[in-house]
Amino acid sequence: MRRDTQQLRSRHFDIAVIGGGIHGAWVTLRAAQAGLRVALIEKDDFGAATSSNSLNILHGGLRYLQHLDFGRMRTSIRARREFCREFPHLARPLQCFMPLKGAGVRSPWTLGPALLLNDVISRDRNDGVAPSVRLPRGHLLGGARSRERVEALSDAEPFGGAVWWDAVTTDPGRMVLETVIAAAERGAVVANHAQVVDYLVRERTIEGVAVRDRINGEEFEVRTSVVVNATGPWAGELSNRGHRKA
Repeated sequence: MRRDTQQLRSRHFDIAVIGGGIHGAWVTLRAAQAGLRVALIEKDDFGAATSSNSLNILHGGLRYLQHLDFGRMRTSIRARREFCREFPHLARPLQCFMPLKGAGVRSPWTLGPALLLNDVISRDRNDGVAPSVRLPRGHLLGGARSRERVEALSDAEPFGGAVWWDAVTTDPGRMVLETVIAAAERGAVVANHAQVVDYLVRERTIEGVAVRDRINGEEFEVRTSVVVNATGPWAGELSNRGHRKA
């Protein structure tokens, strides 16, 4: 993988992705795998912002059950599986434990069916996944075993416990970088330290982006059919600026 801004200037892309965190990197990889001409533009280092400051959990969406948001849950399960498929050396199973009460929302009578439903909805969670990162089924624990788990942390005496599994990445920065490298190997043009300063707009249609090379200060244009703004909390900054006319 090499930084080549000349290719950004000289080619017309199907998709230009702004932001080289995990979301932007993954969109770029999937677009490249689909045979699209894709560019990834990042103003700093890849994965330098939000993606490097996370809990590292590849969350499977169990929490969405309480709102019956099955669509979002399935999206999370598939995303977790794809990360584990693509980068098994950067992921491992993460056991989660919740102490339970004798009644109410956090009771075995609620969490037991929830764990069963989670296993049914995520029945394909291990398809194509290496044995080292396959996730077991969730289960309930009795009071004695649950109290053993929490006694070093709390004086509470749980009625029981719930155990389920998620995945966690051991190196989020490396996961972003390897995603970018994989995209570049499939034909994506990638550049860090290249800041998108504005959209190129003609007749209310975005036709590209204006870019400033933060290494040499040069400005140039990238022409594309679609722009994906994957800059997370900074996504509104470009939209709030005055549009540069093409």
